This record gives sequence, C-alpha cells and structure tokens, in this order.
Amino acid sequence: MTDDDNALAPGEDDSALALMKERWGFAESYWHKTFAKAREDVNLMYGDGGWDADVRAKRESNSLVCLTFNQLKQHANLIKNSFRSEEIGIDVMRTDSDGDEDISDIFEGVARGIEQSSKAANEYRKAYSMLVVAGISWLKICSEWEYDGFDQVLRIEALDDYDSARIDPGKRPEYGFIPKVIPLREFRKEYDVEPAYPVSMESLEGAGKAVIFEYYYLKSVKKMLYLLDDDESMYADSGDIEEVLKGRQIVKQREVESTTCYMRLCTLESFLGEEQETVFDAVPLFPVLGRRVSLDGQVHYEGAFSSSQDPQREFNLSRTIQSEVNIMAPRNAWQAEDKAVEGYENDYTGYMYTPVALLRHRSGYPAPQLIQPRMPDVGSNQQAEFARQDIMASVGRYEATIGEQGNEKSGTAIKARQQSGDLGSQDFKDSMVAAITRLYQVELKAIPKVYDTERMLRIVSKNGKSLTKVVNQSVVGDDGETKIINNLAIGRYDLRVSIGPGYRAQKEEAIDKLGMMTEGDPDLKRRTIDLWAQYSDSPMADGLRNRVEALVPDDALSIDEIQERLKKNAERDQVMQEMGVQNPQVQQMQETIMQMDETINQLQEAEAESEAKISKAKADTLIARLRVQEKELALQVAQAKAEAEGHKAQAAEGALQAEAQKMQRDDEKMIDDAQASAVRQMVERNAQADLIANNVGDNNGNE
Repeated sequence: MTDDDNALAPGEDDSALALMKERWGFAESYWHKTFAKAREDVNLMYGDGGWDADVRAKRESNSLVCLTFNQLKQHANLIKNSFRSEEIGIDVMRTDSDGDEDISDIFEGVARGIEQSSKAANEYRKAYSMLVVAGISWLKICSEWEYDGFDQVLRIEALDDYDSARIDPGKRPEYGFIPKVIPLREFRKEYDVEPAYPVSMESLEGAGKAVIFEYYYLKSVKKMLYLLDDDESMYADSGDIEEVLKGRQIVKQREVESTTCYMRLCTLESFLGEEQETVFDAVPLFPVLGRRVSLDGQVHYEGAFSSSQDPQREFNLSRTIQSEVNIMAPRNAWQAEDKAVEGYENDYTGYMYTPVALLRHRSGYPAPQLIQPRMPDVGSNQQAEFARQDIMASVGRYEATIGEQGNEKSGTAIKARQQSGDLGSQDFKDSMVAAITRLYQVELKAIPKVYDTERMLRIVSKNGKSLTKVVNQSVVGDDGETKIINNLAIGRYDLRVSIGPGYRAQKEEAIDKLGMMTEGDPDLKRRTIDLWAQYSDSPMADGLRNRVEALVPDDALSIDEIQERLKKNAERDQVMQEMGVQNPQVQQMQETIMQMDETINQLQEAEAESEAKISKAKADTLIARLRVQEKELALQVAQAKAEAEGHKAQAAEGALQAEAQKMQRDDEKMIDDAQASAVRQMVERNAQADLIANNVGDNNGNE
C-alpha cells in the first residue's frame, strides 16, 4: 500500500477528526475513575501521606503540625523488589505445518535480543513499580531506525506515568492515545494551528505548554490469501499475483481482512500531519492492570495500597498527637492571678520556650503555681499500634513477611507466613505476564515485517549467551533454483510467557540440591562431576565440563547422553585426523607396541650378556686346566732331574709333589667358583627377563 492509498479524500479528514474526538472522550471517561484512584494512592505513598485536606487546614490554622509516618513504603519496596528476582521466560512454538522448529528458535532468540537491546528488564520493573502503587501502568512497543544504519529495529519501553495513555477498553483495542506535553513556543514553531487542551489538562493552558497526541488506530483492508502448490501461503493483491507466482500454481484462495495499525499526530481540534503506517497489526499500547473493581456499573483498577489509606491516616494522626504531647510535656504552664504577674507576663509566657532562673511576681498576691504537666496519652499509643496492624492486614503482609519478629516460632510457620505475603501480591505479577504476553504476540507478527531482508541478527539463548544468525538468506541449490534459508515470513507461530526465578537463581538452586544429594557419597559426586561443572558460576564452566565429563562412567549416563558422547568422540576424531593428530587410544596402543619392542631388545641384550659371561667362565676354566697341565709337565721334568740326580732328586720330588697337590687343589677350587658365579649370573638375568615379560603382559591386558 502506497502513501497515496493512505491519503484521506476530501471530506474524510473532518469525519476522521470527529471520530478521533469521540474516541478520546470515551477513553477519557472510561479511565477517569482509575486515574483518580491512582492519584490518591500515589499521593498516599509519595505525597502528604494521605492527610485529609479539611483536617490539615484546621490543624494548621491552630498552629498544629501534620506529621507523616509512612508505613507503606517498606511494604511497597518488598513487593516491588520481589519482582527484581524474577525473570521473564519466552517459549515460541509453531502452530501450523509451514512452521519450523529452527525458525521458532530464531524468533525466540530475536525476542530476547530485542529485550536486551531495549533494556526491557528495567522497563518491566518500572511498569511493575507503578502498577503496585497506582493500580495501572503502560507498556509500549515501537519500531525505529538504527542510529547509524538503514535497518529498522523494535524497541520495548514503559511509559512514565499511570495516565500516560488512554486506550479502547475492548478486548481487541481499536484505538489508543499517548498525550505528550511540549513547550508552547516549540508547538507554535512546528505547527501553524492553535493548541487545544483536554478537560483533564486545562491547567497546562496558562503554563506555557501545549498538548499533542500520538493517535493509534486500526484499519482493515481486504486481501486475497493464496495457498500455492509448494505449500507456501501468502497475501497478495489481485494485480500483483502474477508477479509473485513465478511459475507456481494456486491451490486454494480466499478473501480475508488484513488489519494494520496507523499513527497520526493531532490535537483535539486538528490533525498535525499525514497518517503513518506501522508494522503492527494491533494498537502497540498495553495497559498493565491492577485489581479490578466493578461498582455501580463502572469499572476501575486499584493498586496494592488502595485499602490502606484510612489506616495510614489514623496512624499519622495518632503519632502526631503522641509527638505533640511529648514535646509539650516539659513545657509546664503557670496558674496565677492577673495582678500577681502584672508587668512580668513575658517571663511566664516565655518560660515555656526559654526558662529563666528567677521568676518574680507582685507582692501581696499569692505566688503563681506550676500546673502538673500533661502525661503521655496511652490511648494514642494503643491507637497507633492498632493502625499499624490494620495497615499490615490491608496489604496482606505481616511481621514475618517484612523481617520483623512475629508470633510465629517455628521455621515452617515463618516460611508459611512469608509465602502468604508473597501470594497476597501474586495477582500483580500475573497482570505483568498477561500484558507482556500481549506485547510479544504483537511483536511476533511484526518481526517478519521489520526483519524482512537478508541480514544478520543477534540471537540470545536462554542462558543469556549471544550468537548471530543470518535470516532471509538467498542461496542457489544444486538444481539451480534460488531458495530462502531461515525465511521468517513462512509459517505461523505462537508463544508462551512465564515468570519465575532467573537463570542464575536456578543454577544456584541446582548446586544446592546437588550438594545435599551427594553429601557423604564420594562415588555419587564422581558420577555427577559434569553437572557440578555445568552449574558452576564461572567463566570457565564450559571448558571445565568438557574436560571432566570424560571422567563420568557410561553406566551413569542416559541413552541420549551416551549417544551425545559417541557423537562428540566421532567429531573429535575427525577433527584430529584432519589436523594430523592421532586418536589418543590409537596413539596409546602404538606406545604399548614400542614398549614391547624395547622390552624384547632388553631381553635379547640380557641374553647376549649372559652368554658372554658363560663363555668367559668356560675360558677361565680352560686356562686353569692348561695351567694344571703345565704344572704336571714341570713335575715330570723335575722327576727326570731327580732320577738323574739320585737321592737328591728323590728328596726334591717329595717336596714338588706336595707343592703340586696344593696347587691342584687351588686350581680346582678356582674352577668351581668360576662355574658357580656364571650359573648364578645366568639365573639372575633369566629372572629379570621373566619379570619384564610379565609386566608387559599385564599392560596389554589392561589395554
């Protein structure tokens, strides 16, 4: 649709302006009571503490103070801060056959990315804080251009005040208004019309300010919905269908109404520009509503402290009276005859503020008497305590809930009381979830319109980690046809929004429960060591888990986990093979083979060494025998000489025989020692070789 199609024909502008004024009047009337009640509650919390205007005027006319002792802020802070520990969860699912699980994950990640870039968590807290006190707050989603680019982005924000918007109260709002106050000089410089003020903002007229409105409204256009033979469904005007078919055939077609939201700036008396088409199919304003009250046919919404106004007023009055009595107690009054203090009146009247050491009076008259000071008012103390109890009852939060000592004694009773206090404000969290759900449903349909070209998007996972994804990517297949990968425009999707403990809180709870389960059981702790690493709040958690998960035995894993382990091992082996790195198991087997080869070489060397020592022993034996033979020959020579020499030789022969026998005994002993040493060394080498062979066998068995 072009801008010319959106332009209003002559005469339509007046009717559109009349319709706008009628809608504003109805919305202003509908939300008036809610805003009036919200104003009272906000004033009670942050203003004068709920003092009635007439009571305040009477007390101030009598120079009496109006003190405020706000008992509600501590309750408000507890309710508001309980929301800070919660986290909004988004789950996107497909709702037709054209949808894809991967695309639903992209939608989910894009929604979280929009949350992060918008700082939506802060915006939600802002809206929740206003909701708790005023009973109503507002969320808004808008599209805007990137600061330094040509792409559109979506942004979530919370409006500033409880009366920052008016919207059609129907189930599917047809219109909405956001009034904005700008300086009158700026208004007149920008526009050539006079400002107009709604009744609720007439006070701005004399303050040098003007009011303009962002006026949102829906328009329906009839289009044709086509189902093509490739199962793609699309909207198209009849004149454009041939262009988008591209050779495909129409299977079904029907006429449908397509709704688009438009925005136009205006005052209550004139439009300030042309209407602008938005990317939304609904009014992008979302009221967050408090407790619904229907009375006399009128509906309004209240905050958590709407019933606390009277108890807070009573507490203020009781404590103020207590303070007055305590302040006035040391300032005693005097009773005297007029003539007795004539000329000294200032001494007595000023004594209440500036006591003096000497008070004089006229002689002949009774001395002035000091009146008994007023005692503290016990009834006011009791009334203040009753009012404090009434405040806690009106809010639904008692001593144990706000950290004070109550009547509860056991831990179970205290916890039950705290939970009852949290349940007392659970309806406000439910209202936040309902408003955020409506916002995301509108956002989900706007995402394909905003991110409609090929671009890289930031996707945020559930654990908060960011990654990038290319959407609407055109690729040419093997058949030569162009296909679009991650097409966000195909399929229908819905979402579910939940609220609960944040990801960090869930991890801490998991660690606590795991610690209780494995306490005193080292084997169970070893079998769950990968879970400890997974839930550890550390930047190295992923790397730590990758290293320790191999220590978990297979019988401790589920079938899916075993399959995941096998898949990871296969991927690792493939990567290592591509990098030229061997599988650790294969490398270990090769190292074992090398160890076996080395052992065999050692055995062979030991055997050769043993054989050498045996050969040496044999040589030593042979040398000893030769020496014996040599000595025998020498003996024979000596015998021959002895025969020649006669009796002299006989005497020498006897001596030689004795010596020869001694030498023979020594040689035989030396031979026996050499043989025994060789055998002993051979036995030791064989035992060492057997020991090495046994160790190698054990290692092979373990492998």
